[in-house]
Amino acid sequence: MSEIFIGALSFERRCIGALLAYLAEHDRVGDAILLDYAGDATPGADALERRNAHYDAISRACAERNVRAIRTRVSPYAMTPLRDIVRSASVTANRVVVDITCMTRPHVLSVAATVTEFDSWLVGYTRAVGYGNLGAADANGGWRDTLVLPLHEDATLRNEGVALGLVLLGHEPARTGLALDELEPGAGIVVSSLDQARPDLQRVALRTHGPLLNYLERLRMPGPRGALLHNYIDREGWDEAIVRLDALADDAEAIARPLIAAARAVQGPIVLYPFGPKITCFVFGRILATAYREASWAVYPIPRSHPLDYSSGVGLTEWYSAETLVPRE
Repeated sequence: MSEIFIGALSFERRCIGALLAYLAEHDRVGDAILLDYAGDATPGADALERRNAHYDAISRACAERNVRAIRTRVSPYAMTPLRDIVRSASVTANRVVVDITCMTRPHVLSVAATVTEFDSWLVGYTRAVGYGNLGAADANGGWRDTLVLPLHEDATLRNEGVALGLVLLGHEPARTGLALDELEPGAGIVVSSLDQARPDLQRVALRTHGPLLNYLERLRMPGPRGALLHNYIDREGWDEAIVRLDALADDAEAIARPLIAAARAVQGPIVLYPFGPKITCFVFGRILATAYREASWAVYPIPRSHPLDYSSGVGLTEWYSAETLVPRE
């Protein structure tokens, strides 16, 4: 089989964007595997009706091109089952195409870690035309639990007292605060994402996280290990950085590599808080799973649900491969 496509079925209309765009331009896809989170991520009859309608649209498009559409039930927060699906696809296909648009962030990180194992892969991310009120107090209906996840199967969490944090800002300060309550490093980097087409999204992220950023700015890693950080990063506490989505590979490497060197020096893990744009989470997850696989982790609070107006419309799909994510020399 030449190519296998893997994506997540969602109540969001944009879950069909990458697959339909790819099928319109390529004729090498044999199977399209649609991960169905059922009611585990977004319960309710309305969400189910939307998922079914989107699957019907995908099935029709696949039938027209002799592609087999496979709807498979998976847990939205377990990384291993998706890792197994991607690995199996890499064995039977010449290339694996993964759409991370509507995957949960644990699954985005699972994909990021797994594609490091083989060369031929392509990752797609479809932008929304607009977003609802993501920061509303009752948007998620609260939180079920908080997961602490290894980015690689062999990762350890030894010396968590000298862990370094990597916070990717989104638009839910309550989620960020909850994650840091679970595991709070004394030092790290807070990253905001700048989209030149939507610079307002970065401003909103920074504004809504203002009190949390002020708190983190006062933290310090104590003792000689804290002083050692100056050899690698600017502060012995928390600092801020910006990643530009149109220069994602370069900016992510420039942020992550010194942080990894600092973590090695203090012999502590790196904890990722993956709340920014999913493609940003993918890129940082891939770097950590490659360059610091032995001690990279993620913290992710599980929401009770997702608002059905989370996004609207199907925007452009952007594609990323191992070649396009190589930083410029």
